[in-house]
Amino acid sequence: MKSKHMTVLLSLMTVLFIFIAPAWGQEGIKSRMAERLPVIDALKAKGVVGENNRGYLTFRGPKEKADVVAAENQDRAALFQHIAAQQGTTPDIVGRRFAAKFRNLTRPGEWYQDDNGTWQKK
Repeated sequence: MKSKHMTVLLSLMTVLFIFIAPAWGQEGIKSRMAERLPVIDALKAKGVVGENNRGYLTFRGPKEKADVVAAENQDRAALFQHIAAQQGTTPDIVGRRFAAKFRNLTRPGEWYQDDNGTWQKK
């Protein structure tokens, strides 16, 4: 199941970066996000972080690996900003779209925030 989750997430990231990387030149973000994925997955599995409804990770437990979570959120913010500029929308709207996609990838036992702001455990 974990490999399926990673495959889907990496596929989503790859599709996004195929379209934006040439114009944006941010291949580094893609590789940093891929490198962090095992740590992020472990934090989610432990209930330390969850996916909020704006496309970012939020602490749900002790602030473990805070530097990794901060770096992930920073890269997500840059990604949302770039996509928003390309699409003529706002980073908030892009983040909310990503949140819906991340919510679908949430595995049993992991936390996510619904559109109304209520935290749920899948």
